[in-house]
Parts: sequence; structure tokens; C-alpha cells
Amino acid sequence: MQKVKDKYRVSISCHDGSLVKGTIHVYEGLRVLDFLNLGNDAFIIVTDAEISASREPRSFQLYADFKEKKDIIMLNKKAIKWLEEIKKI
Repeated sequence: MQKVKDKYRVSISCHDGSLVKGTIHVYEGLRVLDFLNLGNDAFIIVTDAEISASREPRSFQLYADFKEKKDIIMLNKKAIKWLEEIKKI
């Protein structure tokens, strides 16, 4: 039996300077932060991902030219510098 998941549109800044915008699927009842801190998974799945090299963050708004789109990617949690929740879908 699969658990119901909530969808969140997010912007993720990675330590290598790349930016990922997409949708993450969080177990129902968990906050995004709680989901990221779950110790049993080293990776998160991002769907409808747009990947680019970021220019610079300004007041938690990232400005970048998107260069690649993927239906699904797996992102190592250790690569995440910060994550901004845009909206719940």
C-alpha cells in the first residue's frame, strides 16, 4: 500500500551553483523540512524539473536561464544548499 503524498513546487539551490525548480512529493502530514530530514533516504525525487546554473540568489529569489528540462531526477540531499517552497499543489 502506498502512502498518500502532497506535492510542493520548490526551488533548490545546490552547492555546485546549479538551480533546480520542480515538484517534490512529500508524505501526507509532513512538512517539507521534515521530509528532507528523514534519515532513511539519501535522495529526493524531483519531477517536472528545470535545471540550470544559477547566477546569484537575491532575497531568496533565484535568477537563472533554464537550460534543461527533465521529467524526473534524483537529487542527493547532501547537494542541497537551500530549498524554497514556492507553493503546495
